[in-house]
Amino acid sequence: MRIVRQVSSFKRDLKKVTKRLKNLKKLYSIVENLAKGIELEPRHRPHADLF
Repeated sequence: MRIVRQVSSFKRDLKKVTKRLKNLKKLYSIVENLAKGIELEPRHRPHADLF
């Protein structure tokens, strides 16, 4: 299992999302899957070739 750290840019983005009253359960489930090393669904993959 990987260690998840919140960097300042993620904290700012999370704050923006909470102000818009978005569903955070989806976000937390995706982060949890990343920490477990589970491959993401194609719709959740990054759009840029960063990895």
